[in-house]
Amino acid sequence: MANNLDSGLLIFTFVLGIVNSVVTAIREIPQLVKLIRTKSGEDISQISNILIITYSIFWIAFGALIQDYILVATSVFIIASTIVIMVLKVIYREKTADQEERKVLRRELIALKIAIEKQKMENIQK
Repeated sequence: MANNLDSGLLIFTFVLGIVNSVVTAIREIPQLVKLIRTKSGEDISQISNILIITYSIFWIAFGALIQDYILVATSVFIIASTIVIMVLKVIYREKTADQEERKVLRRELIALKIAIEKQKMENIQK
């Protein structure tokens, strides 16, 4: 009887661990999808991402020590998705900065054209 209870508890623990690993691993996916859709990472904290990578490294070490390869695989996936998020944040920040710079240059060009036209009008009136 006790043996059946032990094996039932072992199966339950294993299933619970897998469900937890899947939920933990997919928690980054909505952030990644939003980042790709909006092409903006302004509201993403790089410090949080660094902390996520740090604790995932510890989970990998712990998982390796206890030979829990599901925990190791989940942590590797979390690190990979977090790195992708961090890289996209930097890429989109650079694109946003370039777009802002182009807007400023367009405004300056328009102002210059207006000034040239104004000068031409003044020269014609003289």
